Amino acid sequence: MRRPLRTILLKSIMPAVAFGLFLAVVSISAAVAQEMVLCPLPPGEPVVDLYIDEGPIRFDHDVTQAQIEALYREEGSLTHGVLGHPVGLTRMGVKFDIRTELRPLRLPTGLYCLWLVRVDALLRYADTVIYIDRRFEPGSCQYETVLDHEYTHIAINREMLRLHAPRIRMALAEAVRRINPVVVEDLFRDRDQPIALLQAAVEAELNAFNQARDQANSTIDTPDNYRRTQALCSNW
Repeated sequence: MRRPLRTILLKSIMPAVAFGLFLAVVSISAAVAQEMVLCPLPPGEPVVDLYIDEGPIRFDHDVTQAQIEALYREEGSLTHGVLGHPVGLTRMGVKFDIRTELRPLRLPTGLYCLWLVRVDALLRYADTVIYIDRRFEPGSCQYETVLDHEYTHIAINREMLRLHAPRIRMALAEAVRRINPVVVEDLFRDRDQPIALLQAAVEAELNAFNQARDQANSTIDTPDNYRRTQALCSNW
């Protein structure tokens, strides 16, 4: 049976929120654990795929400098920027979706062996918005300079996505091999346990991905770099 996509939302600028609840909700009784030895051989090697999606970019040129600064503070970021004030900002969300195909087998005791036969995961950017101070006319030196800076952030985030996707897929594939099969007491109630286990298994790699993005982006958001940016134009 094919399960619907389940989504975890991670913060894109601040470090990712840990998903600590998953291991707690998938504990099984000793009786269920003993039953695992009764599961037959797997139906075949499970297929594990992970896809990435850089997502579209939306532009918001109708914001004031004060509104951009408020967005910075909302994310908990320092506000350097040109002349000490942020005049542009890129915000994005990170989503990780898992869909599983399961093959259940009912045991004589009434328990179920759930075999993962296919796992499809999607790591994607969502709701990407570039904000630019509305004082700067499109085509002006200030507008183009801010836009170039924000496009650099976009490029960094996309590079981190491509770099970390194979590591996350590897963690996912290893988790599938480790947990297969999942033994449950109630097929309807417990059918999402494999997804919860997989989410917990890739948590560390997802956190590492977010931390790497934050670190890479911070290399261009420095006072020295902002001073160089400011020197490119006059009349900020």
